[in-house]
Amino acid sequence: MTIIERSYRILVPALGCMLWISSSNAQIRVLPDSAAIWNYREYDAFNTFDYRQTFLLPSIGVDTLINGTSYRPLNWYWESEMWPGSFGGGLREDGFGKVYFYSPYHDTEYLLYDLDVQPGDTVTNLWIGYPHSSTPILYSTNVVSRDTLNINGVARRSIGIRLSSDPGPAVHYWVEGIGGSARLMSTAGANALDVIFGLECM
Repeated sequence: MTIIERSYRILVPALGCMLWISSSNAQIRVLPDSAAIWNYREYDAFNTFDYRQTFLLPSIGVDTLINGTSYRPLNWYWESEMWPGSFGGGLREDGFGKVYFYSPYHDTEYLLYDLDVQPGDTVTNLWIGYPHSSTPILYSTNVVSRDTLNINGVARRSIGIRLSSDPGPAVHYWVEGIGGSARLMSTAGANALDVIFGLECM
């Protein structure tokens, strides 16, 4: 199975309930322009846990100013919590493929995605965790592939990645206009054993 086929197998089930996303040729837009909701599911092979996370992001232009920088406010909640959840920080893009996450728990900005890369590159100091993680967990990930997916008739950049500490083929993907194939906040190419997780619906 090719890398591009693996990309489609991860993304197509989620696209059945995906919102229409506008496109811009002038910039690399990693996150949707319009308001978006991500639903992620995580469970294990032994049926000891099965839970879902939901992330909500307003459309471009609905910003909040934090330490002099504009961010799109991010809300999130577990399946047992009530809509619209709690404030989980802010996301911003630089227009060239990078997305940064502001953590309100650490009053610090962290790198979340970088789509302006080539196979063989290494992305360092990448945030992995939940919005409320008490201790920042930063990883380095290898860029394994760079492909183009056709989603709703729009060409989207797809970056295949895998943790630098575990070389091999791509296990997760960063996709233009969508985000991460594993989780919004935790797509770094970690090959988890006996744990299944990924994007269910957007």
